[in-house]
Amino acid sequence: MKATDAVHQGRRQRLVRAMEMEAMVAAPQ
Repeated sequence: MKATDAVHQGRRQRLVRAMEMEAMVAAPQ
């Protein structure tokens, strides 16, 4: 795996986590 791939993976994971957090906050409790 290239270093650039690792950076991309990290960015994607953080993006997915942020979207999940947003979805949880937006979802009615």
